[in-house]
Amino acid sequence: MNIDFQEILKELEYRLPHGIINLNEEHQVTMLVQILRENGVDDANEFAQKARVVFGYVNEASKTATPKKKPAAKPAKQVGTKFKAFSKEGEKAVYFKTKDALDTAIKSGSHISVDQKKKNDSDKEKGKTNGQPKKQEPKQLGGAALKTSAEKSKVDDFSSELAKSVHDDLNRGSIKQLILVGDELAKQRDRGIAGAGGPVASYGEARLTTFANELSKLNGYDGYVKKNKSNIENKKKEIIQNKNFIKNKKTIVETLSKQLGMDSTKDEDKVIEYLAARDHFGDAELKRLKDDKDSLWYKTGKQGFGENEQAFRDWAKADFDGAISTKFLIENASKIDISKPHIVIQSNPKKGGHD
Repeated sequence: MNIDFQEILKELEYRLPHGIINLNEEHQVTMLVQILRENGVDDANEFAQKARVVFGYVNEASKTATPKKKPAAKPAKQVGTKFKAFSKEGEKAVYFKTKDALDTAIKSGSHISVDQKKKNDSDKEKGKTNGQPKKQEPKQLGGAALKTSAEKSKVDDFSSELAKSVHDDLNRGSIKQLILVGDELAKQRDRGIAGAGGPVASYGEARLTTFANELSKLNGYDGYVKKNKSNIENKKKEIIQNKNFIKNKKTIVETLSKQLGMDSTKDEDKVIEYLAARDHFGDAELKRLKDDKDSLWYKTGKQGFGENEQAFRDWAKADFDGAISTKFLIENASKIDISKPHIVIQSNPKKGGHD
């Protein structure tokens, strides 16, 4: 069965009080499940939960930074026994003991400049500015300090300077810095340097994003199959001869057909091809991690897969499905202008991260 995602999303927007979709909200996911069921989707709940996960990636990808505007110059006003004005750029406050001194400075036509040290020191002692509690500026780690911290506690090795360079690069219409950040983040995730979800989940999320970008370079799923045609054909033969597949063929094909929007009878060969392509991805990814002796494939406990192939395969399948779904949603159900350079990247809100 083919699902018209755009119509589903339009219906969800229509039913929401403000027409703004945010699948991080539980009631919206429940509403999406209801709409999917009305459209004949049997596994509506499972589909909606997957959509919720993908929504997070698409939502992050569609964010753009907007530079702050300089505040307009403000008129002078009396502050205690002093008179307050602003420099011509409207950025720094300056103070005058008398109104005449202020008028003279303004008439001179030059940038207003007075010694504010005494006033600032007084405010610091009181812990107040203009009668309000003084706002504490957040402390920022320098690049060297953060690097030392990262090496000791295995957190992301990004400096605040790098985050700024990404921001500035995006405002110039470039994603080069963001690509570099994504590549470095993926390397860290491969080795178990994790985000909030822990090493395995962080690796899985990062690999989903990088594979989504690889699919874009290959012109999607069809391009991936074409590039790996010989290996995928061999995989198809293995699947067809597999005893478990032979025994459960009908259930496997019908279930996957629904998820892919295909006809289980007419498109059986394409469904088996998809299974083969996904298995091929898992094989290639497993080899890649095994080749890196520092990867989380070898790490035990909560720090990695502990060489558990079944646990790894489950994540590989999710990464493959998730990357294809993410790419589809970006191209068909998002407001992202795909004619312009764009990438999928894992969020990193930690101090020093690119968020």
